[in-house]
Amino acid sequence: MWVDHRKKLLFVHVPRTGGDSICSVMGGKAGQFPKHIGRHKARLPKYFAFGFIRNPWGRLYSCYRKHAAIDERYRNISFREFLYNTRGKGCEHSAMKLLAGCQFIGRFESLQSDWNRLQRIIGMNESVLPVTNGAGDSEYQSHYDAGMVKYVRDTCSDDIAWGGYSFG
Repeated sequence: MWVDHRKKLLFVHVPRTGGDSICSVMGGKAGQFPKHIGRHKARLPKYFAFGFIRNPWGRLYSCYRKHAAIDERYRNISFREFLYNTRGKGCEHSAMKLLAGCQFIGRFESLQSDWNRLQRIIGMNESVLPVTNGAGDSEYQSHYDAGMVKYVRDTCSDDIAWGGYSFG
């Protein structure tokens, strides 16, 4: 979560949705991961809250690749183990649960155009988002079996409904 008290902005950073790029442009610190917005919106009712969502199957696989690249604990576990057993990295949550209460929700799949739209809404000059944290491999489908697909469908059903996402 990133807060700009001067501009009354609250950014909910859902992991693997372009948040480090957004933080770099907004002047925030990369890697500020989500907290539920409800507690903050109650304290900051006049703040404009925003965040971004991503296809949950792609986002969760990207989380795995990112953690395996930077954290020794994840290098020797399978994606299946990561998906079913990892807690506390922000990756296990439905993004929409974290983004509840936001006035603007953009999509990772249209990150730059949604970012431009958000900048107009909040009165910022348009800027190009840098790629600061790409984990590559958008071809996530081959890393899932039927049970894993169902698990994500059940766990992230609100993301899927909001974004109109499907597996593949």
